Amino acid sequence: MFSSDFTGLKSEDTLKIEELSEKLHQRESLLVDLQMKLLQYYEKKPAVINIG
Repeated sequence: MFSSDFTGLKSEDTLKIEELSEKLHQRESLLVDLQMKLLQYYEKKPAVINIG
């Protein structure tokens, strides 16, 4: 997603970009985990048919 080549950036800018990239990766992983749990929930839940 992001290039690790931050040529021309200040050291503190590079560190901030790396920190934000790591946070983004963690949030993406959390999102995938929650999506999987949601899918598992719906697979286990019996279907409700509304007649009427």
